Amino acid sequence: MTTTIQPIEAAPERRVSLVDDTPLHDPALDRFGFAEFARALALIVDDDKTATPLTIAVSAPWGGGKSSLGCMVEWMLERRVKHRGGDDPRLVCWFNAWEHDDAPHLGAALAAAVARTADRKRSWWRRVVAPLPSAMLRPGERSRQTVMLAVASGVVALVVALFGPSRDLLNTALGDPGGPATGAGVLGVIFLTLFASRRLFTTAREAARFIDDPRSAAAHGSMAEVREQFGRLIRHATHDGRLVIIIDDLERCASDRALEVCQVASQLLGQPGVVTIVLADMAPIARSAGARYAATLAGSEVEDPEEIGRRYLAKIVQLEIALPPPAPDDMRRVIREYGPSLRHPHAEPTPAAPRRLRWPAFMTRVRASERRLAGGWHTLQRVVERARWWPLAFVFLAWVVYGILNPAWAESEDTSDPVSTVGTLLLIGTFVLGWWSRRLRRRTRQRRTDLKEQIEALKQRQLSPDEIEHEVLQRTAAEPAVDHALVKDLVSSSFLDSDEFRAVETFIAANPPVLPREAKRSFNHAQLLTEIARARHMFGGVPELTPAHLAKWLVLREQWPALGREIAVEPERLADLESRNGGPNVPPEVYELLARGPRLSAVIERLVYFQPADDPR
Repeated sequence: MTTTIQPIEAAPERRVSLVDDTPLHDPALDRFGFAEFARALALIVDDDKTATPLTIAVSAPWGGGKSSLGCMVEWMLERRVKHRGGDDPRLVCWFNAWEHDDAPHLGAALAAAVARTADRKRSWWRRVVAPLPSAMLRPGERSRQTVMLAVASGVVALVVALFGPSRDLLNTALGDPGGPATGAGVLGVIFLTLFASRRLFTTAREAARFIDDPRSAAAHGSMAEVREQFGRLIRHATHDGRLVIIIDDLERCASDRALEVCQVASQLLGQPGVVTIVLADMAPIARSAGARYAATLAGSEVEDPEEIGRRYLAKIVQLEIALPPPAPDDMRRVIREYGPSLRHPHAEPTPAAPRRLRWPAFMTRVRASERRLAGGWHTLQRVVERARWWPLAFVFLAWVVYGILNPAWAESEDTSDPVSTVGTLLLIGTFVLGWWSRRLRRRTRQRRTDLKEQIEALKQRQLSPDEIEHEVLQRTAAEPAVDHALVKDLVSSSFLDSDEFRAVETFIAANPPVLPREAKRSFNHAQLLTEIARARHMFGGVPELTPAHLAKWLVLREQWPALGREIAVEPERLADLESRNGGPNVPPEVYELLARGPRLSAVIERLVYFQPADDPR
């Protein structure tokens, strides 16, 4: 039989450019269905009910789409925070392990990267009072910090030296006791300020020692103190929110160094509010861990080094998901899109149509003006809502600084001068602005609460997510402040606790694992995989895929992971297992599980490759 391939139409005499190999950020550009995986991960990470610390591993070979998935997760988290008006921000730290492969200790490089990212989100006064140690900074950042510290110390020294009450005391201690502030006095104040600041800026010295020499810090038993300092730094940066650490290209590093990163992520960065997403091929890392820790399981029934390593990594990674390979039809379609998209000739500018004189009616102009006013008022409210109490703090600080620099004004009792009048009006205005901002934030939170209640009430009618979203938007069409994207996010978050997930949870409860940690992993996997299955429209179809199928496959993979990986590589083997022809090494409990509930062999390929119900394959 001969296969005819249709030629690709293209404009003649057009040179084809090279295609770049950069990861995707916008889910709209996804062609392989990875956006659904990213959306499910973003929902799990962004959900306040998700227990932390949590480490998720996304496993795929090189070029399998892991970096694009991580970029899409970051993009979706940023959009979700934007949709809810900036409340509950999610701080994302991206760490490319391969770019830091020349570091003496890869895990210490990860810790330093997290520290730098967290430091940029700390309050300005915390960065001034307790800056990061130089060991955690890049060379350029160290120079800038030194210059800023010297300038700040000089400014503080001059202000203190020139301020009336302290001037005489400083001149007596460091300069001419009978004269004005001398150069020696000012220099003495500068050196005194620098010395005090260096004594003050030692709150993270143990963490800096770990960055310089991780093994020395561990040998001195200071790991607990280092962990506590990193926890404090993360809390100050996230304001008790959430930090998402995305580790990419880990499998390109040596396996033992990749294992160092996993250990640091678990020991130091496993803090409340921290979610770590590891994008790597986990097989070589598991083999490295198995070779290192094989002695701890000597004499057990497990002999495969990779299986030993996976058991060790199970203490570090709570969730692991393998990205399926793209479907051949998707690959063909994408390849056929590459060439024509690069051959398109530049479009000739279209001449502008001649303008026709139009005389709109008076009411049309009035309505347009009303829409502009409403839009401007809404924009003003959003700006005020984000202002919070910061303007009041800045005005008050400016007033204090002006009083220090002008002692005569501070000591004067005349409140009718223009400076006092303007300062008083600014304080009153900024206080009103802060009160207004607080009221707007409370109203926004109440609006989100009302929307959540509407969504939960509509879920009782067994409506689909799209139907619920349409119904809520219809009800709130008259409210200009309701964001359509916010409604979509709230509906998606609500369906994390869906009927499908409860059915999966029921099956897992009827077939529980042996150990408590395995039970937690099964529950977390169930929530993530159920959301992916819903997003990819896997349920239903012919033959029908039900939540019981998904739960049964999850139990099989969690309780017998080696057998589950073999079936993932060779799905047709499952039919032999269901016929009790799996061989002598198959535990009898596997046959008992396969005998209960629906048969998996008819839908196993859809479960392994996450195929939608309408997939023609």
